[in-house]
Amino acid sequence: MIIRQEINIIDSNITGATDDAARVQLDTTQYNGTVTYYFEIVGSVPSGSENITLRREGTTTDDATITVNSSTVSRYRSAAFTPPSGKTTYMVHCASTNATVRAARIIISQNAPPLTATETHVEIGNTETGKTNSSITALTNPKYWLYTAANWNGTSVFDIEVTYNVSSSKQGCTIYLQEDNGSFANWGTGGNQQLIIINGGLATTPTRDRASAYGTTFTPVNGRHYRIATVQATTKSNHSIYNARIIINQSGTAFDSQNAQSISTVGLSGGTGSSGETNQAIGQSWTASSSYFINEFWVRLAKANSPTDNLTLEILSGSINGTIIGTSNALSALTLVSLPNESMARFAFSSPVSITNGTKYYCRITRSGARDTVNNYQIEINTGSVYANGGQYVRDNNVWGSESGTNDVAFYIPNGITLLEAQYLLLNTSDGGTGLQTRQTLYDADEWGGVTNTYLHAQDATNSADSTKLTDITANPDVDITNSTVTGANQQISSILTGFVDNDEIDSNVIISTGVVGASRILVKVASPFIPQSVNQPLTSNFPNIVSV
Repeated sequence: MIIRQEINIIDSNITGATDDAARVQLDTTQYNGTVTYYFEIVGSVPSGSENITLRREGTTTDDATITVNSSTVSRYRSAAFTPPSGKTTYMVHCASTNATVRAARIIISQNAPPLTATETHVEIGNTETGKTNSSITALTNPKYWLYTAANWNGTSVFDIEVTYNVSSSKQGCTIYLQEDNGSFANWGTGGNQQLIIINGGLATTPTRDRASAYGTTFTPVNGRHYRIATVQATTKSNHSIYNARIIINQSGTAFDSQNAQSISTVGLSGGTGSSGETNQAIGQSWTASSSYFINEFWVRLAKANSPTDNLTLEILSGSINGTIIGTSNALSALTLVSLPNESMARFAFSSPVSITNGTKYYCRITRSGARDTVNNYQIEINTGSVYANGGQYVRDNNVWGSESGTNDVAFYIPNGITLLEAQYLLLNTSDGGTGLQTRQTLYDADEWGGVTNTYLHAQDATNSADSTKLTDITANPDVDITNSTVTGANQQISSILTGFVDNDEIDSNVIISTGVVGASRILVKVASPFIPQSVNQPLTSNFPNIVSV
């Protein structure tokens, strides 16, 4: 599974030699698998070239550098960079007064089989300085987030982050996350949430703060919208907001598994004869550690020589000969690695199989072809009674034997992340009038793999006549993305988009700006389909004593 995440950094144009006020945190512990990080900007210089860097806060250390060398507003991406392990606060640094930066992002490419940890950032802030409102007021040009529970799974923890400062350390500001009634009304009233992110904040320099640092918990409600609001303690001081975001940390672990200890293999040879046929099929029992649904079941195995048939895994209740409650899709021998290598083979289920905490279940692995003791499958077995809640089964002479007290199949039932809603933020602040906004992003199909994506366009605006579409600016002439036009106040979301071209750039294109269009973004509803993979993927993090292939 390959996904793309981004962390938007700025919500304004940067001009001049500066450490920009906007701050973000990159936490490498929130992403599992093979993770690659890039710094990306959209900018220009009137002449010559200038360096724009991704700088660690409070230092002169730059982890990524981009050289801007065109007077045409262009998108630039750095080479892959290696951030420090753990949490790092970053800002954008401009080396001179010559460049203009219109967008800045950290791009995270995550290749994770399976995906068990990821972090999604949803920008809901704006750069608005010198604010003196003495009553709780939304940002002048707010951005919104709509929470749809069906778009997320795994264990999700929600946080809110804001970069702000006040003009006087004696006169603080309070920053809120407001929830509506689902129709952009009753913000923070009538039982809707109004959470304090920062209470009487007194930071006089740009400061990034999270609600979780003050013990504020946030549980979104399905179908509700969220926005930032602020209030100043007194008009003798003022406050500034530079960016703000909802942060969704998703995690998943194994529901149940048998880690490798002492390892051997047993050949799965097939057949249905009642005499002289051993190892016709292999099984395993386990006792559920919680209630869950099985969408996929992993077994470590390899093919011996050249079998050409398929494997299927059945899940049963009651006994190894009990009631079949789930049958996997066929797994082709063509996708399996050959001895002496091994890998985790993923048996996928088209319909989830319901599992109840504390109940004992059974799986059976069978082959579709005729019996063959030469061209067969080698199932990895762990010996030594290392798994106390079940054991291996073998079918010989068309009869299933009793449960082994010493041997176990090397198996893994993942509680992985298969649903999330990532975003590409294009227009990150108030529009510059009608036409292309020159805050483009790149659609790269290689940034997604093993997933099915649904793309939508979301506009945040202040007037019912405001209208925006998405345009492919690499095409010559420009081509509008099909179904991308949205019109209306607050947040409007399109129907499903089509027409993306690999490696083409896309820009927001404002059609009508009667009020202000404050944001335009591509929403990506990500789903990992439960179908057999074209290749098997190693899972060494859960089987540390097995060599990966």
